[in-house]
Amino acid sequence: MATDFDPYRILQIPPEASDEDVRAAYARMTDIVRNGEMNEESARAVDAAYRILSDAEQRRAYDQRRTEAIAGGYVTPEDGAEGMLHPQRARVPWGFKDILKAIGVIVGGLIVTGIPIYLVAEAIAGDKA
Repeated sequence: MATDFDPYRILQIPPEASDEDVRAAYARMTDIVRNGEMNEESARAVDAAYRILSDAEQRRAYDQRRTEAIAGGYVTPEDGAEGMLHPQRARVPWGFKDILKAIGVIVGGLIVTGIPIYLVAEAIAGDKA
């Protein structure tokens, strides 16, 4: 769950989907790939998602890891399956105040380093200027 790879989200199906639903979703997504509406990377993700969800053992293992991640608070269950064609807006870990602090640190750093450089240059140049 450390990555954005979620077979259910990629195939746009809920976790309780049946094997028939998985096959139907894969067929629908491969039609989208054939129509050129999806890039190559997304097409590979669709294939990988289908391989995981179509194999009972792999699906059980994935579901167990997903359940443990949700229980541990590492991820939250998604409301519905957004899918790769309609990705959710990415969230950034910083806010407006953090951006202002970063700008302040940069400007302050330039001032703190600029003053000694100016004084050294002034001392070297002396009255020549």
